[in-house]
Order: sequence, then C-alpha cells, then structure tokens
Amino acid sequence: MMLIFYFVNGRDQASQREINDAMDIVRQDCKLWCLDSSTTFQYVGKYNGPSRKRNLVITLERKKDKLPEASYYVTPGTKNFMKIIHNWRTAAIDDGSAAKAKEYSDLDYTLIKEKNRLNLTSQIMHISTNGEELAMYRGKLMTLFGTPLIETDDDENAYSYLFEANDHANNKWLFTAYQGPSGFAIGGDPIRKIVKQQLLHL
Repeated sequence: MMLIFYFVNGRDQASQREINDAMDIVRQDCKLWCLDSSTTFQYVGKYNGPSRKRNLVITLERKKDKLPEASYYVTPGTKNFMKIIHNWRTAAIDDGSAAKAKEYSDLDYTLIKEKNRLNLTSQIMHISTNGEELAMYRGKLMTLFGTPLIETDDDENAYSYLFEANDHANNKWLFTAYQGPSGFAIGGDPIRKIVKQQLLHL
C-alpha cells in the first residue's frame, strides 16, 4: 500500500488543542506498548491525504536508537485515525498475538508427520517477514526437528512443521510453525484452546 501525503502550508497549521487531542488519541490506542519512558511522541505536521482529508501526523520513536515504532494519521475533531506500525514485535503486542503466544508457553510438544492434520490449523500469530529472521527461524527449526513436514521452492509456502501440544491436564491440540504468504508464522487450533480454557474453569 502506497501512501502519498501533501504538506499543508504554514497558514493552515494545527492548533495546540488539535495536537493535544491527537496525542491523547494515540496514547489511548497504543497503551499496551507505548506508554513508557522508552518511546518518544512527536507531532510532525498537518497533511492532506489521498482523500484530501487533513490529518495530524504523530510519530513514535524508540529513544535508544531513534528507530520508528509507528506513525499515526489523526483526523482533527474526530476519533478517526490510521496507524502504521513499523516494528513486528510491537505489531504482535498491538494485535494481541504476543498475549496469545504466552498462553502456550508451558507445554510439551510432539512432532507430527501426518499432512492431513494440517487442515485443522489456522494462523494465530504472525512473526516476521524480515529475510534474516526468516532464515534464522528456519535454521533453528531444522536443527531441532530435522526435515519439515512440507517443503517447497515457493517462498509463500516454503515449509511447515506440525506439532501436537500437550499440557499437564492432558489437553491436546495442534500447532504449526511455517513460512507462508505473511512470512514466518505460528498456526494452531484456536477452537480447541477455547474448549481447554472452559474445562480448566469447571
């Protein structure tokens, strides 16, 4: 997706109230990952987007290395905004994937070699599209588990590993580690996970 923004001239700058409102909207939206001393909020300017709506642009940077975390485009006088998150770790926190992953940390895994069982899983956590990280994850999986269940020359369906996860209450469900159209990702059986949580609360 390509975004083109046109800078609004100096006679039409945002008021301090508009800037403060935009900052509040951003802080409310990113409260899971940006409300600490490591992040810097900056008002960049007032822009016209492709729809010609004026937006206040707020950027978030990491203080330690000045790398961008996210950019927000907030429409003044409304709660409407668009955000672009530049860091996949931050994106995983923002969309809830990181929290989901923590639910599965205390498990035992068994490698499964039955391809037909892959149909019982779907993506639950996107990890990375970075080339070096894709190679790192693939190398670690091969070192730990050997040849994947599926392996092709297509980067959008490069490989898949299938596991059966087992907790201490002997509840079982399927997990996958794979490289697909969204890069390296974790798949699973979220319906069985919901059933497991209900059983634990009986």
